[in-house]
Amino acid sequence: MTPAQAEYRRYLTTCRWRILRTLRLWLDGNRCRMCSKRNRLEVHHRDYTHRGRNWWRELMDLTTVCRACHGDYHDGD
Repeated sequence: MTPAQAEYRRYLTTCRWRILRTLRLWLDGNRCRMCSKRNRLEVHHRDYTHRGRNWWRELMDLTTVCRACHGDYHDGD
């Protein structure tokens, strides 16, 4: 694991992340934004620029996706 990956994993344990994640799920109606499924939901950072900085911009960088669609996002990386 790279130092950047380790830092990101630590970030995912913070209260800030739990609040942002819960809010994004609520704003997206607890549905995947790609296929509308309601199970196995994850919250994806489309952009990491605002992570840990401006909470509003970070919230806007997030999207709710199911596990299958989240994999599709990362297949293009």
